[in-house]
Amino acid sequence: MVKELPDAEKLSTLVQGELILFGDEKYEATRVGGRWSPSALKLQEDGSRIFDKSIHATETWNLDAMQYPSAICTVVDEKDIQQCVKHAAYHGVRLCVAGGRHSHCCMLQDSLVIDLSSMRTVIVDPLKKTAVAQGGALNGDVNVACAPHKLAVTLGTHPGTGIGGLTLQGGHGHLEKMFGLTIDSLLSLEVVTADGSLLKCSAKENQDLFWALRGGCGNFGIAVNFELQLHELPEKVTHLQQVNLVTKLPLPFMPSRKELILNWAENLKTTQNNQYSMLVAAGTGPMAPVITDYYCFADSAAEGEKQLEPLRHFGKPVVNEMKQRSYWTETTWDIFGPNNDGQLASHYHLTSALLWEINDDIAEVMADFMGRRAVNSTHTLILAELGGKASEVAKDATAVWHRDAKVWAVIETSWKAGMISSLEEERQKAKQWARDFRDALTKYSIGRYGQIEDMDCFEDGLSHATWGRNYKRLQQIKAKYDPTNLFNANDNVKPAE
Repeated sequence: MVKELPDAEKLSTLVQGELILFGDEKYEATRVGGRWSPSALKLQEDGSRIFDKSIHATETWNLDAMQYPSAICTVVDEKDIQQCVKHAAYHGVRLCVAGGRHSHCCMLQDSLVIDLSSMRTVIVDPLKKTAVAQGGALNGDVNVACAPHKLAVTLGTHPGTGIGGLTLQGGHGHLEKMFGLTIDSLLSLEVVTADGSLLKCSAKENQDLFWALRGGCGNFGIAVNFELQLHELPEKVTHLQQVNLVTKLPLPFMPSRKELILNWAENLKTTQNNQYSMLVAAGTGPMAPVITDYYCFADSAAEGEKQLEPLRHFGKPVVNEMKQRSYWTETTWDIFGPNNDGQLASHYHLTSALLWEINDDIAEVMADFMGRRAVNSTHTLILAELGGKASEVAKDATAVWHRDAKVWAVIETSWKAGMISSLEEERQKAKQWARDFRDALTKYSIGRYGQIEDMDCFEDGLSHATWGRNYKRLQQIKAKYDPTNLFNANDNVKPAE
């Protein structure tokens, strides 16, 4: 049974937005959110994809982590958020925030969900090179607003990710080696705190809270507006993509998964700050792809191609393509793959580890779990390059501690029922595989990044390693602004006693 929201009728009279209760006609559609469909995608004349709010509504991305809240309030402004926060605190109801809805903690059982999907406005000032984005804005919303001015800020690789969760946990992405993490371009933000106050936070106002919000995840309040410093980008980015196929039975003329991973890791030692790369090892079938993507933000196509040319001469790639592309309308869609069907809403389990390096032992572990130890064909390993300008900021300048990490390893799996196995049996096998993979990497890992995990991972040995020696200061600030731990649907910081 789903618990009723106490005094729901009163809350509904205090908010301008819509309060939807469990059992209401709109409840299920609101809980699931807008579904993205590849068939409805709009294309420009050059074939690049168009991000459009009418198609790309806010969707609950991980259906496996979606539980049954008592109520969902689709708020329209900060006053609605304040009323919901006060109501949850008074009645002792668990509070969740649904921003981009990629968090595994946005639709928890018996909670009051503050749904920011109606707060997605982004306003760009091209003269000041700044943007103000509402708390429910998605990566795609920011990119669309910035594109006409050829301005950008570090954002994640998925256009549907909310900038709220991304920014509050730090913000990795294509541009971090050039401009730092998202939080390194954060000028100010407005946040509703646990007592219902609306506070402006910046280097000049509420500095302690501003420090904690830059990497402390959702522990300190609900962000209403983000003010971001934007940066100029070249019209086009040079992109090199290579696809190698890995066979179950090793062939002497084809590189193995391990060799491809080690080669990618070796290339990281020489890439410049205007370059970014990812490796995706997908699937575990008879022939599984290992995809490497290298991006170069150079002043000219010739210079970009010159910088990336040395990276293309390894393996036996079936694709080895270098071309000029738009950052705003093309590269930000790459995670969906050529058919635009990857990473759409489904049943997922994710876990991750931050690494200083990938050595022979680590590559062996990765190859083993993506090969011999795989339990289905829908496993994916994503290796994202970190560092550059992001690593040049002092570790205690913001709440983010692991700025010296070189690689973010993301382990993802999904599942479906088998010929003789149930959906639940496949779910348990896939989740156990991901956890075993993570555990095998733990001895090499320096910590974990943000709220990519689902709730049952938050109490493992890497949880507080997220913040390193910044954790005690976070606890002190938590005790000041949220002494009762109202904001606990996250990788939780416990208030200092």
